[in-house]
Amino acid sequence: EFKSIIFYRFLRIKIRIARRNTLKTFSISQQSYPYRK
Repeated sequence: EFKSIIFYRFLRIKIRIARRNTLKTFSISQQSYPYRK
């Protein structure tokens, strides 16, 4: 289906952006929640 193809592409782009921000979010969460290892 054409719709699913668009959705799959959008999902991949979101995952790519999320991976790019993973290190930032991880360091921020480490500072905010040091007790969560």
